[in-house]
Order: sequence, then C-alpha cells, then structure tokens
Amino acid sequence: MKATPWQPRSPTALPMPGTDPITSRALRRDGLGAEQFPDDVAALQTLLGPLQPGQQVKAIPGAGTQVPIWLLGSSLYSAQLAAMRGLPYAFAGHFAPRLYREALRVYRDNFQPSSQLDSPYAMLAVPAVPADSMDGLWNAGEEAGVQDFLGLQLLGNSDDIRRQIDELLNGVEVDELMFTADIYDPEKRRHALDILAATRQA
Repeated sequence: MKATPWQPRSPTALPMPGTDPITSRALRRDGLGAEQFPDDVAALQTLLGPLQPGQQVKAIPGAGTQVPIWLLGSSLYSAQLAAMRGLPYAFAGHFAPRLYREALRVYRDNFQPSSQLDSPYAMLAVPAVPADSMDGLWNAGEEAGVQDFLGLQLLGNSDDIRRQIDELLNGVEVDELMFTADIYDPEKRRHALDILAATRQA
C-alpha cells in the first residue's frame, strides 16, 4: 500500500485557537489590512461605549468608560479619517515632516463635530535635540545640510528652541505640541529635557 504524502492545510482551514471567530476578529488575529482601519475605529468606539442589547463582543473592563480616542498618523488619510469621525488628531511630524502642514489643514478643513468633540483639536509631534550651541563646531554648509535633512526638528539651546517654536506656531495651527528627544545618552537626554523645560518658562 502506497502512503499518501502529507499535505499542509490551507491557513484558512486552521482553527482559531483560544477564542471564537467574532472575538478573534475584534482582536485582529485574522490578518486584516489597513483598509479595515475605519471599521476598527468604529468598533473600538462601540466597545468603549455603553453596552448594547445583544452585543456579541464586550470589553471588560472598558465598556461604558467612553475613553477618549485619538488618531495618531503620518499621512493625509489619517487626517481625513480623524476629521470624518470627529476625533482629536495627532500628527507624527518626526515621521513625515514634509506633510505636517497639509495634514493639519486637511483635518481642520474637513472636521465634522461628534459626540466626543465639538471642534477640531490637533497635536503635532515634533522631534527636538535641545543642546548647547553648535556654533564654531560646524560650517555653514554642514549646518544647512543638517537642517534640511532633519526637516521639522528643533535644534539648539533654549533660546534657539524658543525661537523655532515661535516660528513653527506662526505657520501652523495646533492646540498642543509633543516633543520627542531621541538622544542615546540618558544623562544628555535629561539635560535636553531640562532645556525644554527652561524654554517653557521663558
């Protein structure tokens, strides 16, 4: 008798371990792509809202908490979705510095009020390297190259940072700024945060 070679089953035929298909879908275990993101946002709003009769998936804890939902993005698509859903929007300027102006404009121009938010509310994430001045350490060409490459990034001492923040806020309408300081050395990172704090107090 000839043995039949083993054949792997299709992934779609494999059982979903640990839970039922409905919960599995809510947990994104079925490989759904980015095109499902608007539905995911709506589902999350439902899960955090009041329990509904016959609701098949319940968030415990979470149901009825009405936790405020933000959309964080680095594209015009996320700006449009946040506007359409009437949600606060945070733009990741450290990922896409060339798009922040247009994304924030798209968000504000297309905002539709919701039960969570009456008017647009935007945050801009800005990379910053607060440090002592580079004057005398680089030439004009090197400085221009760094500034061009880093785009939105804020560089320099507290006076430099304060001036750059003022220039930024004169050119774009945001309600909050969030700073990322990707500095490897922990001591220097703490020093950078002290400079940012001094900027706020100035």
